[in-house]
Amino acid sequence: MSGWDWKIETEKRLVDRYPAERRAASVTCADCGAEATISFDPQALDVSYGCPTDPEHGIRRLDGDEEPLEVWRHQAENELVALGLVAPVLAGQDDAWAMIYGTRAADYRSTVSALEAFDQTHPPRLRLTADIRCGDCGDSLRSRPEFITDGLRIEARYSCANRHGDGKYRRHEQRFVDEEIDWALHRKLREHPCWVTAAELGPDPGKVAAYVNDLSEKLAIFDAHIGAAKSVDPLVEIRSRLAAELDLVTRIRDHGASATADLTRYAAGAASYTSRWKFTDLARALLTERVDVANQTVKVVTPFDDGTELHRLMRSREIREELAELRRLQNALEQELAELSKD
Repeated sequence: MSGWDWKIETEKRLVDRYPAERRAASVTCADCGAEATISFDPQALDVSYGCPTDPEHGIRRLDGDEEPLEVWRHQAENELVALGLVAPVLAGQDDAWAMIYGTRAADYRSTVSALEAFDQTHPPRLRLTADIRCGDCGDSLRSRPEFITDGLRIEARYSCANRHGDGKYRRHEQRFVDEEIDWALHRKLREHPCWVTAAELGPDPGKVAAYVNDLSEKLAIFDAHIGAAKSVDPLVEIRSRLAAELDLVTRIRDHGASATADLTRYAAGAASYTSRWKFTDLARALLTERVDVANQTVKVVTPFDDGTELHRLMRSREIREELAELRRLQNALEQELAELSKD
């Protein structure tokens, strides 16, 4: 209802024609998975959200901001459910709105449910992004893209859904975390750039081919269920993300992970003259085992860390190649010396 404050004020003067009973519907809390409730008070023309696990779920309090953001409103299913509660009351005898949004909400839930059912039997075969975790509790951090709400631009962030001992959630600017990961990797690998194309880092070709098939099937399921919800923004984003992921995995299958992640260029020495290097998301996934993010630190664990099996293997190969080169050089020098020693 953003931008329609004047209309709400007008309707409030006519609330006597609306029923007094609150209308409510259950939804899944995006923060914890519990059953939350969206309710509509026709007399106050107020729509509210509540999670029994934590009253602050669905709300974000950004550093320095006094007013909390009700982010639950920006989730498509919640928006459609809320409209389903409000529209029949405001529309009165006109059932057009209820029919339109009812169909759209049903198709939305049908699509999401079909995708969830597919995911339960087809877990992701590949990790295409870094495993980034909360440095305080160890749970995975969610990547939240940049968005604009009420004219306020919210930077892309990694966030933890858990409330910690200090009563706060953990949110970290994505740009800063990615830069720290890239700096740690570049610092570790710039003396050994060829390590980034080690065959041991690449995914199994069989898994890649199977994942291409999985993603193709998932897209087909999406298109079969989308119906009237095809213009719902989050579903548009989901399909776009699925198509991009299918394109990425197809390129991995056809060209290899190293080339797709732009690591062959790094291995060729393109980064040797720069103090920093921006790795792709896929490169970060291939080159890291885990990333722990706290308020002041970003700890990057890699398969190349000292003492790891891959580090010993790669260093052993490197030493053997250096010894072989030294032997070739020694043989060449000995031959030259022999030529010089001839009478």
